[in-house]
Amino acid sequence: MTRGIAIVCLLVAALARAAVAQPAKQEAKEQAHTHYLEARRLHEHGEYQRAAAEYLQAFALFPDPELLFNVGQVYRLAGDSALATAYYRRYLELDPDGRAAPEARRHLEALGATVPAGSAAEAWGGAPAEEKSTAVVIAPPPPRRKDRGRWLRWSGLASGGAGLLLLGVGVYYGIEARSISAELSLVDRWTADRLDRFDDGERAESRAIGFSIAGGALLVGGGVLTWLGVRQAHEIEVGASVGAGGEVAASAGGRF
Repeated sequence: MTRGIAIVCLLVAALARAAVAQPAKQEAKEQAHTHYLEARRLHEHGEYQRAAAEYLQAFALFPDPELLFNVGQVYRLAGDSALATAYYRRYLELDPDGRAAPEARRHLEALGATVPAGSAAEAWGGAPAEEKSTAVVIAPPPPRRKDRGRWLRWSGLASGGAGLLLLGVGVYYGIEARSISAELSLVDRWTADRLDRFDDGERAESRAIGFSIAGGALLVGGGVLTWLGVRQAHEIEVGASVGAGGEVAASAGGRF
């Protein structure tokens, strides 16, 4: 019975550790989302150097390759062909089949490969060129669905609640099994009643393990569903801005 109780305790400890780590990860994603929104604002208003810095801040917190595509976009609009090429290439290295990959390749071809292949690391974090004055026309992004990911979040919360309930039942039976074990450890002579009591302890231990495993599985599954729902809810739509010479710069956007 002691071994079963130990397994339950280890499972509960692992779940608690995962629950503590999740808020920190979510906080980093929220900070990345804040930097992304600021980058989009600066991007759409033609402040390309500052937009690049904000996109990179978002990438440092949430490394979505599409953020590097956006860095390439703003450097291109700022007239810095070297850094634009470097970041387009870095994006393609990380996500060669991404949704912005065809456009990145078109821009690389148009830029004429001003940076030798493989030199993206050398240009990483390079000083931005002097910002050019550019008129900007904004094309608003498509409206975001308010209910995106809602059913996933509700399903995750329901699953997590059921998991917590089952874990509580498992803990109850674990305590009962431990109590019976302590009671029988003082026995010096076995009788039929005490043998029945021993069987009760074995059943309690089995139930503790079963309920704890089922509860843990539901709790983990609920966490995954909730995370997927939150991720869908914070997915950024594609926007666009028109820069110097009338060229359109799509902003692919990270998924936070």
